[in-house]
Amino acid sequence: MSSSTSSFESTARVATLALLIGVLGFEVLFSRTPEDQGRHEVDDIFASLPDAHTCPPVLVLSDSVTFGVLAPDPRWFDGTSNAAIGTAGNFFLVTRVIDRGCRPQHVVLIEHPSSLAEDLRGPRSELYFTSIFYRRHEEADLRRRLPSRTELADAMAVARWSRILSPPSAWRSGALRRPLEERVAQLAVTEERDATAANAAAIDALLSARSEPALARESAVYRYALGDLSEQTGFALHFVEAPRPPTIAAAWEGSWGRLWQTTCTTTAQGRSRTHCVRSSEIWVPSDDESFRDGVHLTRAGKRQYRRGLEAFLQGLPVSLGRAAAGE
Repeated sequence: MSSSTSSFESTARVATLALLIGVLGFEVLFSRTPEDQGRHEVDDIFASLPDAHTCPPVLVLSDSVTFGVLAPDPRWFDGTSNAAIGTAGNFFLVTRVIDRGCRPQHVVLIEHPSSLAEDLRGPRSELYFTSIFYRRHEEADLRRRLPSRTELADAMAVARWSRILSPPSAWRSGALRRPLEERVAQLAVTEERDATAANAAAIDALLSARSEPALARESAVYRYALGDLSEQTGFALHFVEAPRPPTIAAAWEGSWGRLWQTTCTTTAQGRSRTHCVRSSEIWVPSDDESFRDGVHLTRAGKRQYRRGLEAFLQGLPVSLGRAAAGE
């Protein structure tokens, strides 16, 4: 019996050691995986941010309206993300690019007028904003600019400490969720095949729900911050109004359209590098069917918008050899 017990204990020790080695190997594997890759589209952007060696002259930022619109091109980096990161998130994104040694000559922020109301509240902010922007200096910047949003700054601090105290796989497990992300994309394509009725319903909802424009303080404060950063570092800042279905554009022109124009014009005052670009200067949709939910573009709509947007980006003046920071 003693021999049997000894054999069992030896087997248990070997199994325990193998388990520990497996766990350690798992953590080492994920420690080499791009940070937070695959959890959502903002993760993918931060996993591929340009640096001094891969710095394009144009940095394109946008809410999800332009997702999948631009074709890859060495002249620009497509930073299309989600409205949930707000203007503050886009500001921090630009600063991270600059910190990586890349100094773009143009920053283009394409935004749906309703994004002006983004106030970094609700569950989407936790998913998109605080899970990405948690660095100490980002928290300090938000506390300074938005002293009334202590709960958001506190959430950033909690996210930072959670990252420090968690094993690598807890923060880099997004790669395991990639199949789910792909499935969601497949569902979106399937829904697009019969999007006419859904699009009409979405437009009706937007017309009723977005009739009274309201500019969030969070958006206003960080638009000014982007303008100041533009003057300090030398890039040209272009606020570009995203395309909308003709029905929405006509109904919103005196409300959300006017708010976007007024907000942009006010931000540009005294800043020679800040520019306002109305959606009609890039592309005018011929009908509502270019959109699948009143906001996002169908495949056909993306192809049409791509032509106008890429022509705009290609027309931006660029000086060769000035992309890297310090040059």
